[in-house]
Amino acid sequence: MLRITSRQNPRLKEAAGLVASARDRRQAGRCVLEGEHLVEVYAQRVGAPETLVLAESFLERPGVAALARRFDERALVVPNALFHEMAVLPADVGVLAVVPAPRLAVTPGAVTAAAAAIRGSVIVTECDQSRTLSEICGCHLWLKFENLQFTSTFKERGALNRLLALSPDERRRGVIAMSAGNHAQGVAYHAHRLGIPAVIVMPVGTPMVKIENTRRHGAETIISGKTLEEAAEFARAHGKAEKLTMVHPYDDPHVIAGQGTIALEMLQAVP
Repeated sequence: MLRITSRQNPRLKEAAGLVASARDRRQAGRCVLEGEHLVEVYAQRVGAPETLVLAESFLERPGVAALARRFDERALVVPNALFHEMAVLPADVGVLAVVPAPRLAVTPGAVTAAAAAIRGSVIVTECDQSRTLSEICGCHLWLKFENLQFTSTFKERGALNRLLALSPDERRRGVIAMSAGNHAQGVAYHAHRLGIPAVIVMPVGTPMVKIENTRRHGAETIISGKTLEEAAEFARAHGKAEKLTMVHPYDDPHVIAGQGTIALEMLQAVP
């Protein structure tokens, strides 16, 4: 690692320039990760950051020291004052990394395509201004009434868009989802409507009304796991064994695009 004490050090100037560039929204090539946890997760899942900058006093933390050792040649250690002058971060953040900006998995075009796909199967709900909330918040605040959807939640938008993207073979074999309620009902309702077998895994402690609503929509319901994480582990294993397609509640580009159709309707209602 390289310890820097002077503002005039070329490496510090280079790092400061990278940070400034990554923070500029007009520059899409890089982004900044702030905090040792985010940097560690990135290092584990993706690889080495382009530049790693650490506040000197934070080297006392085992996790930060380990990061510095792992990326020795890329790590710049600077005095706390210089770090926060360069990064403009809270005092409890002493690690940042400049990394290549990820490519968007969901584009505006994907959201527009999702809107066309689900049109007619979900309600274009009203988007009205709330005078009361606007006065409380000191701004013009508008509400989108997604509680008027058949399952009383926006979640069915993403669920439906994912189901419509299934291949004929995937439709025949069926789907599996993990949810404590709203996503479960959206998947169950639209899967039943489309003739797709559905299995929903719900954790122990899920409100009985949501379990019953999910069953009433025609899905096989399995109660497993004390937490959503444990329910997800069971769903992945069960889905793999039964060759079912997972309909994840949020970590899926089709689901994300489906939920994004709300924004298109809001922008149309309130340009």
